[in-house]
Amino acid sequence: MKTPPIDLGPTAILCDCGMVLADFDRDLFRVNFEKHYGFAANADGIQWTLDQGPAFEKGEYSIDSFWLEAQARLPMPVTDFQIFRKLWGDILYRNEPVLDCMKELLARPQTALVMVSNIDELRMGYVLNELGLGEIVQDKVGSYQAGVDFKRPGVSTMWQKARHLATKILRVEPQTVVAIDDLPGNLETAQQDGTLTHAIAFQGAGKLRGELTELGLLAAQS
Repeated sequence: MKTPPIDLGPTAILCDCGMVLADFDRDLFRVNFEKHYGFAANADGIQWTLDQGPAFEKGEYSIDSFWLEAQARLPMPVTDFQIFRKLWGDILYRNEPVLDCMKELLARPQTALVMVSNIDELRMGYVLNELGLGEIVQDKVGSYQAGVDFKRPGVSTMWQKARHLATKILRVEPQTVVAIDDLPGNLETAQQDGTLTHAIAFQGAGKLRGELTELGLLAAQS
């Protein structure tokens, strides 16, 4: 028999993407490149994508400018953008047990789910469309967006914007704001400055379900 969840009022769930909603392996880009073309990518080109990836995530490259730089270095035919897009996105894959938790949370009344991520615009589109997370999350905040700082210890602008978007979805200020991230340091400032009411350091889907249940956000099962 299930115990009904505690009423925590309007609730905002702010959830990290990478290694929470979706797992990833950066080396898959190199592996999948070789599988597709039948030859290895230029090692210097691969290293360039790894070195410049964070700048892309911070919005310092547009999709077009990053693609043109990458295709010349890997190299890839300039006509193969759609192939690059798939190879670039295919390092990510859905974390189904966590997504099941999110779906259950959204079944609660007055609950909003906003995804946050240090991610570039190209991979954000892939996550929302090809991985289907756009059918689950109600809005998103990415580090590439203007006015959003790269999510890291000492910074809370991404969480602040996510809370603002959740408030717009709920049409009322949330009473409960829960943030989930696999890197605990990313949560500290947002918890200290009052952006969050609860912070969960992600340590696997099973533990997450238990913590959400303890908060009263998911029904306890006996």
